[in-house]
Formats: sequence, structure tokens, C-alpha cells
Amino acid sequence: MSKIQSNGVSLYYETHGNPENPALLLIQGLSMSSAAWPPEMIAQWVEKGFYVICFDNRDIGKSQLMDSLGKPNIAWQIIKLKLGLRPKSPYSLLDMANDAAGLLDALKVNQAHVIGVSMGGMIGQLLCAEHPDKVLSFSSIMSTSGKKGLPGTRPDVAAHLRTKPASNELPDIIAFQKKSAALLTTPEHPLDGEALDAHITRVLTHGMSAAGILRQISAIVAGPARTPWLARIKAPTLVIHGDVDPLVNVEGGIDVANTVPGAKIEIIENWGHDLPPSMWTRLVELTAAHAHNAK
Repeated sequence: MSKIQSNGVSLYYETHGNPENPALLLIQGLSMSSAAWPPEMIAQWVEKGFYVICFDNRDIGKSQLMDSLGKPNIAWQIIKLKLGLRPKSPYSLLDMANDAAGLLDALKVNQAHVIGVSMGGMIGQLLCAEHPDKVLSFSSIMSTSGKKGLPGTRPDVAAHLRTKPASNELPDIIAFQKKSAALLTTPEHPLDGEALDAHITRVLTHGMSAAGILRQISAIVAGPARTPWLARIKAPTLVIHGDVDPLVNVEGGIDVANTVPGAKIEIIENWGHDLPPSMWTRLVELTAAHAHNAK
């Protein structure tokens, strides 16, 4: 197990490939640890000539749990937002972006290509804006700008996310995870069968904290729109989004592309909010080509 101190937080990390190759930093999304990256994707990025670095965000997996910061009331935070008030969170997405920057420093990696998915895309946006000297290129996948007025999560998905497993017993947790996956995937790009079983097993075995997930949600809910940060991004940026994403509406990705100077966008038909086997090679090809072409 490899851990390192970054921004005052103990982070778990893994590296893959030749450290002499260009670094590729992978940032995962809400409730997802580094174990959520399909090993096949990591192997393909390594084959493309990258030194792949993946890590667990704070409060998930094997990284430091921030239990001393308490357990936020997400429902109350949402009410405050509807009243036009800005709720407080135990920490911010900017803190998480500084975690990523500190990880690169601790590993003595001066610059890296950055890929972020969902919340990881939000963290990557802030990393690019606040630490431009560290980022060679940026790929923002199924993420959003957080701009007010953008379409939200599909109602059935939002309703499910307000629930929790029937118990803390493993079979109930697995059943909940499978229902989540069924809502986020699409028939054209399904995440099911052995691939889904392997994904759930990897993630649950690696570690998950219910309170930690609430604190990560709080960081998203309480954070302001990232429009000013997006406008400052100088790294060559590629936005990738599915046109039927039920969790983060594609309009969020389009807004990111419209706000980051010179950004390119790839909208993929009939793709939801997941990393199914049918998307592995396509995502690797898109992001690797973007990184290799970055000036």
C-alpha cells in the first residue's frame, strides 16, 4: 500500500508504467476510489506511453477519512441553496484540487496530463485553473460547470440517490450498487454481467465510507459555479460527455466546453454515466490522442 502526505491529508495512490514517460493523472468521481478505474483502461493508457497515476480522493478508499469534520446535513444544505443562501461544507472541491496538486509535488512530478470523471472533472477544472503550471492537458469527462440553471439529474436517479442500502450487510450494499448502475448505464453501452460484478467487488473491497461520501456531496453542493475558474484554464481541454447522461446532464459538459478557452467537445450518442467495457478503448483513444497532440 502506497500513501503520501499531500495538502495535510494522507492519500493512497498507485502508479503504472514507466516513470520516464509523460505522467497521466486520473481523478475519480463522487464515492469512487481509484479502484473504480477499470484495469483494462489503465493498461491501455500505459500501452499508449503514459506513466499513469491514480489515487483515492480524501474521504474514500484507502485515503484519509475526514471524520473529525462531522457529518453534513445535505437536505438542509439544499434547502439553504433554494433560499439563496450559500451553505458551508467541511471542505471544498478546491481543497481536493490542492490535494491532487500536492500529490504531484510529493511524487516529484512537475507536470501531468489530467483526466477527471464526474466530480473528478470538477476537481480537475480547479486544478487546471489554480495550478496551470502543473497541467499539460485536460480531459473533462461527464462533468459540469456547476452553472445555475443547467438541467439537473434525471428525477428517478435523483430519487434513488436519496435512498440508501436496506442494511449495512454486504448483499444489500451490492444490491443497491447494482440498482445504481442500472439507472446510470444504457442498453447501447451496458455495464452489467461480469464487468459490473468485477467493478462492484473492486470498489467495495478497496473501501467506502458513507459519511465520507456525504462530505464529498457537500463539497459539490456548497461550491459556487466554476465559471470564473473555467475561463482561466490555459491547458488544452477536451470535454467528453454522453448525450443521455442521467446524472450529469450533457448541457453541463457543453457549458464547460463553451467556457474554457479553445476547448473541444466530443458528445457520444446513447452513453450514460459510467465506464462500461464498450467505452474503454474509445475513451482511451480520445484522451490519449488529445494528450499527445497538446502543445
